[in-house]
Amino acid sequence: MSESLAFSATVLAPQEQDGSKVAPPHGEIVRIGFPVNTHLDGESAAGLIEQEIRPADARPVAVLLQLSNLSSVSRAARTVLSAIPSVAAWALLGQSPVDRVLAHFILGAEFTSGPARYFGSEIDALRWLKENIHVR
Repeated sequence: MSESLAFSATVLAPQEQDGSKVAPPHGEIVRIGFPVNTHLDGESAAGLIEQEIRPADARPVAVLLQLSNLSSVSRAARTVLSAIPSVAAWALLGQSPVDRVLAHFILGAEFTSGPARYFGSEIDALRWLKENIHVR
């Protein structure tokens, strides 16, 4: 890949349905999104680790990976994502049938650091991440 992958990442404080913010008790939640028509390859996935998924301390990180703008995911990217030791849980979030296919491809890897699951609802994904951020 000749240029670095542009993506957005933010640390979240999960919100309950009433809008109140709830700090995760054992770590943080990082939301990662991508520009439209992004191909996620192994090098790009490794870049995510270096730039965004390395916690400043020993606490685990939970990741909300937004699939809506991804056009494809390579096997190398799937392998890299599934083996990141600092991620305690992965929530793959999508809305379309394509998102669901990409999610199931990614979930076909053996996630060694913690559980991973697909969601069609951000509220459900954040609730699940909050419950599973401590799982290792």
